[in-house]
Amino acid sequence: MAVFARFFGGAPSSTVTHGAAAPHKKAGGEVVKSFTVPKEPSICTISKGVRLFKASDLKQVAFIIDPGRDMPYLGQPMKNVALVQRTDEQGEPTGVALFARLADVKNIRKAHAAQ
Repeated sequence: MAVFARFFGGAPSSTVTHGAAAPHKKAGGEVVKSFTVPKEPSICTISKGVRLFKASDLKQVAFIIDPGRDMPYLGQPMKNVALVQRTDEQGEPTGVALFARLADVKNIRKAHAAQ
């Protein structure tokens, strides 16, 4: 579990923020106010070339993953959309939450099970 402390620790530097200056909006223009979260801290695998987006409408690309990596899985704000905490190339969390197509989020699993 210690290997995942950097993802889920309570240090101020691990605070997750959204990737855009404005609140995240749903496809219909509504602000995402709540979403389904895993019952336990979870991670997922994001492959090289997957696009992460600034908003849940999946229109404005914020980042393209290279190389592929594991990231904290934060939840699902709407159908077919996932919310992940972006990590850098070394696997360190950036503190930025971004949206992804749920189909691009692979191998969602409990963080402690991946040791």
